[in-house]
Amino acid sequence: MNIGNLIYQSIHSIWGNKIRSGLTILGIIIGVAAVIALIGLGKGLQADVQSRLGALDASAITVRSQDPERPQFDRQAMGRGVMMFGEQADNALTVDDYQAIRQIEDVAAASPEAGKQIGVDIIKDAQTVSGYQVTGIDWQYLELKKITVVEGASLTEQQIESSESVALIGKGAAKELFPDDNTFVGKTIYIDNEAFEIVGVIEGPETDAANMPIRIRSTDPSDSIYIGYKRWLELAEEEKLPTIVLTAIDEKSVAAVASAIETLLLEAHNIDDRDKADFGLMVNQDILNTITGTASSFAVTLAWIAAISLIVGGIGIMNIMLVTVTERTREIGLRRAVGAKTRHILVQFLTESVLLTLIGGALNVVLAILFGQYIGEIVNFGSGGRGFGRNASEVKPLIDFPTIALAAGISVVVGIVFGLFPAIKAARLDPVEALRYE
Repeated sequence: MNIGNLIYQSIHSIWGNKIRSGLTILGIIIGVAAVIALIGLGKGLQADVQSRLGALDASAITVRSQDPERPQFDRQAMGRGVMMFGEQADNALTVDDYQAIRQIEDVAAASPEAGKQIGVDIIKDAQTVSGYQVTGIDWQYLELKKITVVEGASLTEQQIESSESVALIGKGAAKELFPDDNTFVGKTIYIDNEAFEIVGVIEGPETDAANMPIRIRSTDPSDSIYIGYKRWLELAEEEKLPTIVLTAIDEKSVAAVASAIETLLLEAHNIDDRDKADFGLMVNQDILNTITGTASSFAVTLAWIAAISLIVGGIGIMNIMLVTVTERTREIGLRRAVGAKTRHILVQFLTESVLLTLIGGALNVVLAILFGQYIGEIVNFGSGGRGFGRNASEVKPLIDFPTIALAAGISVVVGIVFGLFPAIKAARLDPVEALRYE
């Protein structure tokens, strides 16, 4: 059978039943458009998550004090190696713990992170003072947190070890305390009525915790004040540290470093049962894996939901083709009587089924893009346009050529699969009985 004639006859048959064929094609259009739109939405979600996870260093580890009496399911709610931080527990990490952690193999940089809201002013014994987050750190902290010194210099290791009363001040805090000045290095501030000399002005990274999917810190470095951790212990009248932050030399070393820290601290704190530990580890790599895995699973789920609508469209094709076979029974009998073979009948009906899906697939592209944007607006409206973070951008469906090509290919497969049974039924009709059919 000539392919051109076969396609012509199939188009003639489809055109001869405009309403029925149109409704069938509409089902395919909706199904394919749903596939493109929902897969695009899933890809857009993954891209949005990945773009904002870029600021989360996969090699970073946080060691934080925790209450050993908290229930295990609460302390390990996010799985082994990742803990959820709730209310601040009593400080449990000693300076010796910190020094020992720094000596662990494959630790690239480490620093205490001991924060507390303390009254700060530019006048001693001021009647009213403003509360600022005052954080005790070591000399590698700025590197760990990607904080930049925009004026002056950072704290030196010698200044920290000798507990000198020197401070780094955030650019925002400096402008609040000294609104009439443009330079701040060398000026004096009073933290809890103790004089500190400003040696440097700092500014946080462009993408800080406010834009990250998990808020690790609620403070902006530009609005904070940093002093040496030993001086902080004296000022806050504390003997132990609440938090130690560090990075491994690379992502491959994270698991080994985390395990070494856990072993070290369990032994140092004389703890036999790790479920009763007074410290917890938060590994950024585990958070990244959890979030990206969830986003990927969500994208796959959307694809399966879209596939259901395409299957419904395929069932519609099967029903229409079965009706067509019944209506054209005498035609089939006549064609068989004049010499048409079984494969000719099979190929003709299968071609009609595939053409229906191809026409529907060809018409779905514009609808899919509009449908995808509409779904994106619904998702963003439902989340207040905020996504995962406070200042997060809207989730935009990512509809690319591979997605459209995949959906079009699936539509052809649907046409073949759901058109095969009616085509086989038509091809197997007995010519004599078909000619007698009324």
